[in-house]
Amino acid sequence: MGLALLELDKRVLHKKYNDELPGNEDNETKSNNAPFLATRSTLFLLVLIPLTFFVVSSTAGAVGKGFVLGLMLGLVKEMWMIRNNIDRFSNLFLSQLKLEPTRALTSKITVGYSAVLFLFTLWSLLAR
Repeated sequence: MGLALLELDKRVLHKKYNDELPGNEDNETKSNNAPFLATRSTLFLLVLIPLTFFVVSSTAGAVGKGFVLGLMLGLVKEMWMIRNNIDRFSNLFLSQLKLEPTRALTSKITVGYSAVLFLFTLWSLLAR
């Protein structure tokens, strides 16, 4: 379900919330003609970590855990796929930050988010 939400956002949902942004007539970002995706924003990435902690620590059902871990897995997969393309990584995952990304930074973010996913997955499996 989490992977489905990421794909749904990429294909359908972004059209709805990008059209409502003021001054966004062409629904595209300046640099690479890619729409802003809320599920790939810096804020979403940061909020997903405590949300996953809450769900994994307090939910007994597999649906909730699977949803948030699926979201994280899909994001980590995308990070690993584009981590060497600094411009695309920056536009997709770091668009809300005012910093100049480097290959080392994108690699650290990718490895860090992967480690967080691994720890939550391990915790979810062991806490049954």
